[in-house]
Amino acid sequence: MLSEEPHYVVKEYRASAEGHRLEITDTILDHTNSYFIYGGKDESSQDLIQGKTLAGALADEVLLYPLSFLNQLLSRTSVENSKVWFTFNPDAPTHETYVNILDPYVADHKAFLLHLTMDDNPSLSQEAKDRISSQWPIGSVWHRRNILGQRVAAEGAVFPFFTTDPKDGFVVNELPNDLVTWLVAADYGQQHWTVYSLAGYSPSLSKWIVVKDFFTKDKTNVVYSQEFKREILDFNGGIYPVEVAIDPGGGGLSLTKQLSEDYPTLSVASATKKDVAKEIQDLASALFTHKICLYAPGCKRGIEQLVGYMWKDKAKDHGKDEPLKQNDDFPDCLRYLWNMCVRYS
Repeated sequence: MLSEEPHYVVKEYRASAEGHRLEITDTILDHTNSYFIYGGKDESSQDLIQGKTLAGALADEVLLYPLSFLNQLLSRTSVENSKVWFTFNPDAPTHETYVNILDPYVADHKAFLLHLTMDDNPSLSQEAKDRISSQWPIGSVWHRRNILGQRVAAEGAVFPFFTTDPKDGFVVNELPNDLVTWLVAADYGQQHWTVYSLAGYSPSLSKWIVVKDFFTKDKTNVVYSQEFKREILDFNGGIYPVEVAIDPGGGGLSLTKQLSEDYPTLSVASATKKDVAKEIQDLASALFTHKICLYAPGCKRGIEQLVGYMWKDKAKDHGKDEPLKQNDDFPDCLRYLWNMCVRYS
């Protein structure tokens, strides 16, 4: 937009040695400002700004930046009266950026904290605000952070909204007759349960339904493979899954190899697992908005684990959102399953 103003001249430099750079000149004042654009993705990102002298900075979603990058950024804004703007959604009270930067600066009156919600954004219609708010279960850690803007820890039940009453929509007691696009996920265990879960998509209901879970342990992969055929492939007279995803951790690659050898026409691969906390958040939103639900008669044990899935209290002391390693076999499996469902939706 500035380039459309007659007294501004904008020059853009891409992929130079100094990164992405803009130069904006005010021809009336005969003054040029340079703007450098970087991403603070990892510890090495601080090297990009080391040695620079900055008059200001804007960091969006700052709680996602490495602490080293932020410390370097603050040390480089050394021009007199320089200012730094941070934007972010709240996180755990003990997040390292709060503890090491934001809280000390606020306490020393060197920073001003402005609390904003969607109501402060005039570009959002009420319909848009209602839609965004509806993605997060009321009372959950994600609703309190992302919608209310509260700085709260993840504690208690991971899915506090989940109930086993069909009228709430999280479980069904009858299956539709139009299930298609079958998907299978497995959480492999050596010291804990190995769990299979099977889901199909219902066009009439516009949702995924987890129709079956199966728990097994302390057996060879050959037996696990036989159980996979009996419990999953032979479900309801026989189904053919378009994809099978197996947790690669804890020896899961060996089961992937076994199933690939025993069922060469199936697509068997390692499950996608990157950011556990983010994936749990995505799964919670999918459950809450009824994009996926569970068939109660076929998932009795899995439902018990979902209800008993809890946040780890000690993790919040380190600013982390981390669930307890208890009752996590089926929730982990369901997380891998939902990651697949998203790709096929």
